[in-house]
Amino acid sequence: MGAHVSVPEVNDVTLSCFIGTWNLGNNVPEDMSWIPKDSFDIYVIGVQEACYVVSDHSKHPADDIRAELHWQSLLDATIGEGYECIAYQTLSPRTDNTYKSEAAFKDAVVKGEAKSSGIRISLYISKRFTGKDTQIEHEVLFQACGRLNCASGNKGGVAINVNLNGTRLCFVNCHLNAHMEQLQRRNEDFETISRYLHQTNDTFGEAKRKLEEGGDLTFEVEVTNRHDVVFWFGDLNYRIQPLTDITKKEEMHDIVCECIDNGCWEELVSYDQLKKQQQQGLVLAHFSEGDLCFPPTFKLNLNPKSSTAKDRYNSKRVPSYCDRILYHYSEATKVNCKSYTRYENVTTSDHLPVMASFDITVPMIVSSKRHTIAKPRVLKLVLRNLILRTEASMNPAHGTSSPVSITIFHRHAKARINTNSCIKQKRVWDGPFVLESDAILRKVLLYPVLFLIRDRTQKEAELHCLGEGMLSLMDLTSRPFKTEVYQGGKPFGLLAGHVQFSLV
Repeated sequence: MGAHVSVPEVNDVTLSCFIGTWNLGNNVPEDMSWIPKDSFDIYVIGVQEACYVVSDHSKHPADDIRAELHWQSLLDATIGEGYECIAYQTLSPRTDNTYKSEAAFKDAVVKGEAKSSGIRISLYISKRFTGKDTQIEHEVLFQACGRLNCASGNKGGVAINVNLNGTRLCFVNCHLNAHMEQLQRRNEDFETISRYLHQTNDTFGEAKRKLEEGGDLTFEVEVTNRHDVVFWFGDLNYRIQPLTDITKKEEMHDIVCECIDNGCWEELVSYDQLKKQQQQGLVLAHFSEGDLCFPPTFKLNLNPKSSTAKDRYNSKRVPSYCDRILYHYSEATKVNCKSYTRYENVTTSDHLPVMASFDITVPMIVSSKRHTIAKPRVLKLVLRNLILRTEASMNPAHGTSSPVSITIFHRHAKARINTNSCIKQKRVWDGPFVLESDAILRKVLLYPVLFLIRDRTQKEAELHCLGEGMLSLMDLTSRPFKTEVYQGGKPFGLLAGHVQFSLV
């Protein structure tokens, strides 16, 4: 008798997805009609400054928990019974000037006395995807930015990563540093979140990434480097800055308000700090965004007396596109932004909700066919002709003879591969490099091959890490491949090569 093997069938599947972000201003949300009910396969909602008092009672230690439960109940009722909330996360704990030292703050956390930050994310999936034929894995992560060695702060990010039958999606909701002049701090916040998003069992993010040790590296690689599709959204706090001199706030306010009244959206976008940082590769490089064809979402007066921009927007802040939704996807997938807009009818916050809808086309395991074979088979993956092109402005190894090597890893491979170090400025590894796995093929396809590029002579992480990339196994045809290489959310280069698959 021969052995039985299940061969997965992989097809392109299109998922509809709604993403919404709203800074609540620590006020009770009264209008939830900006979230369309029962219309999408996936809903992801992120909020910031969500530490409000649910009722008129006086301040109570349980207010954070009450607000969290209240917000989740609002989402449950709004999205509808046909959906299951498979993951939820709050950035917690946080602090303010109450705690003067890291030790005092951590002691307060242990005692349950520290506050929540009010940065929350929730992910709902239609129940038609939660049956026995669908395998869903998820992880929730967070990273604070701010005081006490980034152990805490009211800024930071929360993330939900989901693996849906081999489709790997990442959703990051963040709140970055405020004020026009804090551009560099926002950039640093983004890099901190990209590098150090960590699991909730590591309360203060103190566990070291085990990139050079034995064991499973699947969840050690930065989240944006191991997912097919990444959505990054929230109150990013980047401002519209029409003048170089940031002290001329009143003059800039007038320029922006005139653009708003005249519907000059392209001109406003040309002044946007985030777009300029993206163009330089400093923040959210290679991320896409829908067209900003609507007025800025911050900072609004709660009860404007007229419809002119000067009356609608607070005169102390230049109106800005603080609230954003961006996305990035690998070459094996496609994301189509169907709509991108703001919701007008809100009077409880100085921010307006921003929402976007997407069609996400991804390769997904849809079924498995059972075959009889003469003997158990091993999946063999052979990599050849690896070429690393480093990014001149970002990668510290560019134009040097630093000894660069690549760790090649798959969760179900029998062993990882560490290539020899290459000291040539044109870095090439001929191979062959062979990964083998005798695990069930469906399990193998759920995870990508990961590439960790390192200068092993450097001890400092910022110099040691030269980028990470991935290769999806949802397509088992032998072919050339390429993967963008990132570190801390910045483009560090491109890795290309040839991959060959076989069952032996």
